[in-house]
Amino acid sequence: MSMKIKLQEENDIAKAPFSLIVSGFAPVVNIHKTMTLQLRPKNRLFFLNLSNGKQKLVDQRPHKSGGGLLTTIAETSFAGHVGMNINLENILQENDIIRELFNEELGAVIQISQQNLEKVK
Repeated sequence: MSMKIKLQEENDIAKAPFSLIVSGFAPVVNIHKTMTLQLRPKNRLFFLNLSNGKQKLVDQRPHKSGGGLLTTIAETSFAGHVGMNINLENILQENDIIRELFNEELGAVIQISQQNLEKVK
C-alpha cells in the first residue's frame, strides 16, 4: 500500500508521499566540537545566495522546505535566545522583500564570530 497526499487546485494536481522523519543519536566525546543552529551573542550571520538570481516562491503544493531566509535566521535567534538587527540592503533584488525573505531557492546562512569577521569579509 502506498500512502500519498493529493492536492488539486484548479487544473493542477500535485502528489507527494507522506513525510518520513528519521532521527538518530550517537555519543558525543567533546561537546565543544559540536555545531547547533544557536546564534551566539556578538556573532554575525551572513547569507550566501547560491540561487543564481532565482526567487521562486513556494506555491500551494506540498513541498520540502526550510521556510526561506527569514525562517532560517529566526530559528538561529530563537535557539540562541538573542534578538537581532537584519540588514537586507545588499541582498534585495528588485525591492521585493517578500520574495527575498520567503523564497526557498538555494542558499545558506553562516555564523561568523567577531574575531573571524575580517577574515570572511
